[in-house]
Amino acid sequence: MVQAIENWCCVTGIVEKVERPSAQAKGKSDQVALLVKIERVKPVDNFPTLLSGEVATISIIVRQSQITDAKPNGHRVAVPVRVAGPDRYFAHPDWSLARGSLMCGAN
Repeated sequence: MVQAIENWCCVTGIVEKVERPSAQAKGKSDQVALLVKIERVKPVDNFPTLLSGEVATISIIVRQSQITDAKPNGHRVAVPVRVAGPDRYFAHPDWSLARGSLMCGAN
């Protein structure tokens, strides 16, 4: 059995669009994907950073309730991200578009 590594990093970038992550959501209708063009990846203290600096744009799975703005396109965000597998990135549950997060600061 492969052990999962608890990992986090702060991704700062621009939201290019919001889309339904059809295959990734697995029936969870409250999930959407933020397509974020990465400007910077910053480590989070006490956690490994598994996101490669070579990645230019990623799709981050978030709950719909985390993005209260109806049109987040064009917003600069700082999102705490966990890498869950190849091309699978999740936002920390405490992050929101309106408040940011303790891990990465305000948006």
